[in-house]
Amino acid sequence: MMSEATTGPGTDTVSAATAAILGLFLICLLVPSYFYVADLKLSPIRILLLASFIPLVLRLLSGASGRIRGIDIFLMLYAFWIMVTLVYHHGLSRLPLAAMTIIEVFGGYLIGRTLVRNAAGFRRLFRYVLYMLIFLAPFVLVELLTDRNLLQEIFRSILPTYFKAASSYGRMGLNRVMAPFEHPILYGLFCSISLAPIAYIQSEKPGRALLLVSFIGAMTFAALSAAPLLAVAIQLGLILWGWATGSKWWLLFGLVSVTYVTVDLLSNRTPITILINYITFDSNTAWTRVNIWTFGSAEMWRHPIFGIGLNDWERPYWLTGSVDNFWLLNGMRHGLPGVIFVMAAAASGFRAIVRARGLSPEEARYRTGYLLSLVALYFTLCTVHVWSGTSSFVMLFIGAGMWICDIAPAGAETGPQHAAQTVTPQTGTAVGPIAFSRFAPTHRRRP
Repeated sequence: MMSEATTGPGTDTVSAATAAILGLFLICLLVPSYFYVADLKLSPIRILLLASFIPLVLRLLSGASGRIRGIDIFLMLYAFWIMVTLVYHHGLSRLPLAAMTIIEVFGGYLIGRTLVRNAAGFRRLFRYVLYMLIFLAPFVLVELLTDRNLLQEIFRSILPTYFKAASSYGRMGLNRVMAPFEHPILYGLFCSISLAPIAYIQSEKPGRALLLVSFIGAMTFAALSAAPLLAVAIQLGLILWGWATGSKWWLLFGLVSVTYVTVDLLSNRTPITILINYITFDSNTAWTRVNIWTFGSAEMWRHPIFGIGLNDWERPYWLTGSVDNFWLLNGMRHGLPGVIFVMAAAASGFRAIVRARGLSPEEARYRTGYLLSLVALYFTLCTVHVWSGTSSFVMLFIGAGMWICDIAPAGAETGPQHAAQTVTPQTGTAVGPIAFSRFAPTHRRRP
């Protein structure tokens, strides 16, 4: 099944098999049904990941998707440590659950890492995401106005589906949308991730880019959830900064660092606490998140090596058991090794993509959009946890940018025709309204 993979970063085509798997993955996300085999919960997305896991692992290890990188190693360690901690706490009886958790997380990453291997594959992925959002739009509108989830109702006649939790109550006279996902916050996060990549893919057509960004923003808003809206706001802010300053990202990093330190010195609250108060819909939600961090981090430090697994955590009786922080929950469940491995993977992949050289103007543009979305995602995961099919999609997205690291530098192309087409690093390159010289010191054009 995996023999026809996306062609390498030096080409601009996508195989039929790759396109089919990417499309099937997103179609599976649209199906909210599940069933049980013994005690193991299965869904269409999990079945797809089970079927593709071993072939994709072999593809990664064979080098067919580029050389093994730091992010691959750290995520393998992360997957291994999940297995260790769950077996340590719950014994071999929970081994199937541990294996499925690994397949759901690492398997999602493998689809993005091994199948999205060039600019064409990157465009194809986000074209499919956009098609999915367009398909969902009428269902989203009905749910937003009437609180009827038609997708869940349709599939409920065949298999069990999800119901809204108590935390999914309406806001501002509207109903929170969850569509085929397990919670409105997961639906909103899924929508928000695609904003910057699609904006930069379409940046040479500003009118279309603005229309699509507005559409994605409206779809995200339907979740009525602060975390996805924060992801949208961060991406829009970064896009505007890049346009206004010619992509002076190090200046932005310096300003943010100085602001953080200044607020920390002058306020009796931490900058994170202040930010949480401003980005949530109500003060009770902010207060809850602050206390989750306080008591959750204390629990992590009480169990620094193996964490607590899936066991309950110590907290006051009035505090919810839900931990709305992806990074913190990993530390609580899998100890410091678990959270260190996943954070090191995130940092390693980001750094490798930033340092990639030899990109064409188009590829540099895609990299910028991808990295801006990745920044927003990593920040938003401080205020939300992801699970089920959404966690697989998040990991797919993290893997879907690694092709950028495997583009051959301009110097690797020999022949006078390539030398004549190289753009010098001193000139930089501007594409559409945004200059990309900061992210792409050298460029090459596709032969």
